[in-house]
Amino acid sequence: MGHVKACWQLALLYETGSGVPFSEAEAARYHKMACEKGWPPSQFLVACRMERDGVSMGEVAGLYRRAAEAGEALAANNLSAHLLHFRIDATDHGVANQQSPHQN
Repeated sequence: MGHVKACWQLALLYETGSGVPFSEAEAARYHKMACEKGWPPSQFLVACRMERDGVSMGEVAGLYRRAAEAGEALAANNLSAHLLHFRIDATDHGVANQQSPHQN
């Protein structure tokens, strides 16, 4: 995975201000780097930030899906919540269109 774990660790340090000045911007930058390298915890956190910032749910769902497929349980939870509760049609973004078994 190269330096992906280093990016993750730097992001955590900037998030908490441990040994470096607190910087949400620097934390986000390092999470984005780790996300782009396929690190599931960063994929999840980047998706959460994107959702908070109002990015389209299709883009957010794609990141949640990749993180969930890699075993990130919270990403699977968030993805299922969006698919079931907000009924997004994410088929254009590589996410299967799912219906709740409770729907008629």
